[in-house]
Amino acid sequence: MKLVQKLPIGLGLACVMMMTSCSKENAVTPEPAMESTNVHSSLKTNAEEDEVLPFFPTTTDGIVNFNSYPRYWERGITTPNDLTGIPTGTSSLTSLWGQWYAENKWIKPLAPVPSNVTANSMLTVRSFTSVAAEVNKRSYVFTTIMNLKPGKTYSATIYVATTITNRVLNANTKPVYAKSAEIKLYPYTNSGVVNVNVDLTGKEAVWVKKTITFTPTKSDAKFWFSGLTKQGDVYSYIHLFVDPNSVKEAIQVGPVKL
Repeated sequence: MKLVQKLPIGLGLACVMMMTSCSKENAVTPEPAMESTNVHSSLKTNAEEDEVLPFFPTTTDGIVNFNSYPRYWERGITTPNDLTGIPTGTSSLTSLWGQWYAENKWIKPLAPVPSNVTANSMLTVRSFTSVAAEVNKRSYVFTTIMNLKPGKTYSATIYVATTITNRVLNANTKPVYAKSAEIKLYPYTNSGVVNVNVDLTGKEAVWVKKTITFTPTKSDAKFWFSGLTKQGDVYSYIHLFVDPNSVKEAIQVGPVKL
């Protein structure tokens, strides 16, 4: 009889303990660590969004036409500043200034640039020479690479090419493929220049990729583009293609700890 009377009391205590335990589990609040993780994640995302990346204006958004340029690009002033004799502008992969006159079509059309197969425009300059004294008769285009961090190392990747048309300017001046493309980069506060020459000999209507590495001492760098033609009463067209995100900060790899 005593055993029978104690059993209900034991069961009752067990039940009370179970109910108390269930009540505490339902009242558990979210752990502060979870809230802290979310907050820090948000801060990291905002910092990444606020980071200013280096900016090299692309050549892909220009309207194809004579004396027409993509945003942030301009024609350089030449001496003489002959817009007709040494013109500049935006061309298509198949024709000079995007015009469909027979004399303005490239004899060998350019293929799309490997890094951007949908782009169909490029900046174009002309170089003309008859004798050594006239080697400087060439046009330029220029822009500014912005948002640079002084002391950091950057790489800028471009594509250059040369093409010709059937157009003869006059009886003594015929089209030929260019000898080279020429770049001048001014990333230093003392006006020092980085000269880059891209050899185009034997590279008829093909893109040549070139990567330029530099460490600026100021936050911007002027970028000038032109070309050179071999001597002999001839002229050439030289093209420049700059893809979006073409300039990148070099990744600094520290020593590996063993």
